[in-house]
Amino acid sequence: MTMPTLRIVLFTTLLFAFAGWLAAEEIELEEITPQELRELGTGSLESLRLVNFWATWCSPCREEFPELVKINQLFPDVEVITVSVDQPDQREQVVTFLKEYPMTGCSFIIEADDPYIGLEAFDPEWKEMVPHTVVLHPQKGVIYRSEGVFDTDELIETLERESKKAVSAP
Repeated sequence: MTMPTLRIVLFTTLLFAFAGWLAAEEIELEEITPQELRELGTGSLESLRLVNFWATWCSPCREEFPELVKINQLFPDVEVITVSVDQPDQREQVVTFLKEYPMTGCSFIIEADDPYIGLEAFDPEWKEMVPHTVVLHPQKGVIYRSEGVFDTDELIETLERESKKAVSAP
């Protein structure tokens, strides 16, 4: 490898490392009420919205999170929202975890003594487990739902197919 090529590779590597560090430092975890979650699932959309409910204590949630980050990078036009069902007093653990897996989009923690009330408010078809992933379409409503770890290929296929069709209603 020539010296100029080596410098470019090194510079690019450092740039990406700095960008990842910067993104990790900017993690914002907002509180959301069950009523706000209901509105998040029923309000008007301008594009596809992927909502993932998860918890730091949930092994399957932790297993699928890196895939969620990849999907977020592959589909920048899809609004990705993560909602932690951890107890509000575990906020620091949630933020620490999110710093390990930075991505664009909003991150919330449910503001309720029983966070599962928020999940029920968002998706009445929820079957009492996390992770829980839903993709909403501006005109069609729910186009994808997964209880437990999502099937990455199936989710990507759905997003590829529907992101071309998703335009906001006039």
